[in-house]
Amino acid sequence: MVFFHLPVPFEKGDLVMTKDGTPLVLDWLPHWGAGSNYTHEDYITGKHGNGTDMSPNCYLIYEGALERSHEHCSLQELRYFDGELKGQERFLKYLSRYIKTKDDGIDWLIAVFCKFKAEAEVEKWDNLFGSVWFRSLEEEII
Repeated sequence: MVFFHLPVPFEKGDLVMTKDGTPLVLDWLPHWGAGSNYTHEDYITGKHGNGTDMSPNCYLIYEGALERSHEHCSLQELRYFDGELKGQERFLKYLSRYIKTKDDGIDWLIAVFCKFKAEAEVEKWDNLFGSVWFRSLEEEII
């Protein structure tokens, strides 16, 4: 068995996309486990990781929920995201910032997610029933 450490340009928290354009936020890459805690021998013997496992852990919006996935894509398919985030996927930009900087608290991040989730729900209902239901509900509240 031959072990190669191939560096990649991505860092934890980077906003990337698969070859089909699905936006993801990176949380972990297989080789990030390397370092002082793991040796070359650990990888060769299979004690840690596997040279064939090229699937990163990432976050994505799937069916309206934030999902952490390990099987969504492989490392060689990833590209930096260069598209426009739409709808609830706009949250991924804030998640990326949170993972990279931790400047904002988790309560702030949850509030941002709830905002985008609520907007997605309103848009879904508007598509189903038109905006009439929302206006009548708003009039009842006021």
